[in-house]
Amino acid sequence: MKSKVLIFVCVTLLSSFSCKHSSSNQESSSKIKPVSFERANNYFVHNDVIFESGKITSQEEFDQLFSPAVTMGEEGKATPIDFSKKFVIAIVEPITYHLTEVKPVLLECDEDHLYFSYRVKVGAEQSFTITPQLILIVDKEFDKNLVLKRLD
Repeated sequence: MKSKVLIFVCVTLLSSFSCKHSSSNQESSSKIKPVSFERANNYFVHNDVIFESGKITSQEEFDQLFSPAVTMGEEGKATPIDFSKKFVIAIVEPITYHLTEVKPVLLECDEDHLYFSYRVKVGAEQSFTITPQLILIVDKEFDKNLVLKRLD
């Protein structure tokens, strides 16, 4: 009887070690790592566009949604985007009379997904409307299934 119990305990211990080992392999293969990005400046959203925030992978699609908002000086040029090497994550909020800023919080990825967290800061009321937006330029090596998370 004692030998059967001892064998049962040994088998249970060995199987628990192998389970832990395989789960740690899964964790290491699905590690989340930070992703760098560049913020695109000096673009505006077309008034007649209805766009749910997401990923844009071509210049044609981008041009249907955005146009450059160029002002004087070097800082006033629209950020160039090379869609052969990059793609865009665009967050577009509804039209509002309030001063509203969309701020990036975190961009990271695992093997299959790209996770983007952002915040929307709503300020004082204005006498005109705006369409708050944020455009991020990301390297194509991170072109994966995008998961957006608005933090409030």
